Amino acid sequence: MNGFHFSVYRTGIRGDHPPTFETEQGYKLSTWQTLTDGLGWLTQLVANEKAIDLGGDGYPYRYAARKQAIHQQILSPPNRNKKWHSDPDDQLGSGWQATTTIFPDVIEDCPPDEWLLIEVWDES
Repeated sequence: MNGFHFSVYRTGIRGDHPPTFETEQGYKLSTWQTLTDGLGWLTQLVANEKAIDLGGDGYPYRYAARKQAIHQQILSPPNRNKKWHSDPDDQLGSGWQATTTIFPDVIEDCPPDEWLLIEVWDES
């Protein structure tokens, strides 16, 4: 499978100090899978200084953004696969959900200025 697996988590962090690569994940807000074009929206947010690239090597990459900057993307994930894909040789762990999951109540409880952690796994 060539693409990416996204998960967005709460951090509880507000203010001027964003999370770091080592920040622990809080409640999950959404998760989805994309094909190879899936990172474009996020790299554009980084270029526009609305998200921060925290680093990583694809296993995973980590980003941070305030909820207000990615609110629509976590409610309606861009470029998501309607049906998740896997290849016969893929090793799928017990946590592989095989479907987009969105928790709108948790998203709406999150303040607009809270920093969220975006974890992206390269599935190539």
